[in-house]
Amino acid sequence: MLPPFFPDVPKGLAARGVTLRARTLDDEAFLRDVYVAYRWAELEAIGWPEAQRLAFLHQQHQLQDLHYRTHYDGMGWGIIEVAGARAGRLYLLQRGGELRIIDIALMPEYRGIGIGGELLAAIQRHATIAGATLVSIHVETNNPALRLYERLGFIHAEQRGIYQLLTWKPASAPVD
Repeated sequence: MLPPFFPDVPKGLAARGVTLRARTLDDEAFLRDVYVAYRWAELEAIGWPEAQRLAFLHQQHQLQDLHYRTHYDGMGWGIIEVAGARAGRLYLLQRGGELRIIDIALMPEYRGIGIGGELLAAIQRHATIAGATLVSIHVETNNPALRLYERLGFIHAEQRGIYQLLTWKPASAPVD
């Protein structure tokens, strides 16, 4: 079961067969594949053989998973499905009034068709209704989704190496 800080799937996405569910042990290989799909292109320039690149990315996925488990106690691990097929992941964490998007990633065939944007908008609506004061996410500066976050009203709050901390404040949230 997903934690209560996860949004409901918007009706438009639900009509397209999109659902959210909690991660299970059966999802491990899929989650590794999501990670590999997301990172594959950036390693092409290195020139490693495919087997070496794959082994490296599998190891990096394990380390990312360990990092999330170690540093984000209480995080909700969500699986995005489309018509029963696993399509991506959504990891959220609520700490006080902040709702942090730890990760949202879709397999390539599900990118660019509105799923990510509608889920992000649902997170914003849910945060507003729940009385959250802030929604945040770290995004790599070369991530094409950066433009999507900007369109949804996220602002650049801080640069941390290759990551930008983006934040969005619900209209009903108190202003600092």
